[in-house]
Amino acid sequence: MNTKSIRLFVLLGVFTIVCIIMVQVTWLITSMNSESRKFNHSVHVALFEVFKKLSGSAQVPVENPVRKISEDFYVVDLNSDVTADVLEFYLINELSKLNIRTDFEYGIYDCTTDRILYGSYMSTKDGKREPENKTVLPKVAGLTYYFVIHFPNRNEFILNSISVWIFFAAVSVIVLIFFGYALYVILRQKRLADLQKDFINNMTHEFKTPLSSVKIAADYLLSREDQLADSRYKKYAEIILAQNEHLNRQVENVLHIARNEKDSFRPNKAAVSLPELVDKIVTGNQATLKDQGRITFINTVGEVMVDMDELHVTNVLASLVDNALKYCTREPIIEIRLETENSSLNLIIKDNGIGIPKAEIKRVFQKFYRVPTGNVHNVKGFGLGLYYVRNVCKSHGWQIKLTSETDIGTQIIIQIPMK
Repeated sequence: MNTKSIRLFVLLGVFTIVCIIMVQVTWLITSMNSESRKFNHSVHVALFEVFKKLSGSAQVPVENPVRKISEDFYVVDLNSDVTADVLEFYLINELSKLNIRTDFEYGIYDCTTDRILYGSYMSTKDGKREPENKTVLPKVAGLTYYFVIHFPNRNEFILNSISVWIFFAAVSVIVLIFFGYALYVILRQKRLADLQKDFINNMTHEFKTPLSSVKIAADYLLSREDQLADSRYKKYAEIILAQNEHLNRQVENVLHIARNEKDSFRPNKAAVSLPELVDKIVTGNQATLKDQGRITFINTVGEVMVDMDELHVTNVLASLVDNALKYCTREPIIEIRLETENSSLNLIIKDNGIGIPKAEIKRVFQKFYRVPTGNVHNVKGFGLGLYYVRNVCKSHGWQIKLTSETDIGTQIIIQIPMK
């Protein structure tokens, strides 16, 4: 993922988080206001029913006898005196009908003493009880017979009414926290990955100069015909050149991968004879094998020109043949076939190597991945070969398939669409 995509992803993520938080807060406030209005309405209806029963008349008075002094205090104007036991009975009965199951306390105004006589504290848990700290119930001017009722746990009751929604809101907040942390980790990993790619890119570029010098020196050594008569001299010079080419190919692979991830690599395509290209790879490796193995090329198609990046496709074929040679514990037998199937041109590389376990086949194209071999590392490498091969094929629009059986061998098919 490039820097532009990361920034867009982060901006969309932050925008999403802000929107979700705003929706959650707005929704919770709206729910609380709705439950608050519902509570006030239910209390008003219940107290009005209590008034009607205490007054003994079904006739609705001109002025509403129920008044709300504050969010949790109500006063009811009566036409006559009332006893605490009767009032308490009606209050419990009417409030229960409307599912107002929360603690309340009430008081009755005594006109002879001009004060509110505290009635009782009614708890939904343990019934009537004496509170630790009695609430000072307010008096109301201008009324003679009235009672007041207080709901000390009104806010808790409303919150409990929307507890399910609060739970989901809390879950959403937790999810958002993890999402925010994921954004932080992504940005941090992106920064570290950029640093790593820059380091690898610079390091591989630094390798190019000494590798070029070593190649020049190896070519010079092999050009000394007066020294080539010495078999040891010739052997060591060929080893130097071969290892230089191998290391140079690995450096090119790393550079290609860094460039592909950073700049969206695009192959420099041109029409190339695929049979001729494969034949060069086969001839070069057959000379290296001498009598210690066999590599053959079977062409059932004939001459065919393919649009490709010659340099990178050459590296791909060389890397696949190199893998077939490295991962073989017996005399290597490699067969390369070029054939057609439906509307595609198939390039098949088959070997008799150690094979790949079925559980590992899906992972061999991952960057830096190597099939586990315990503590034994007979074959050296970076785990970039097949990753490089897949990237080159992908950039050309080709398909690559791999099948393998342990101790039998591996077959790789590169499918090239035909125009």
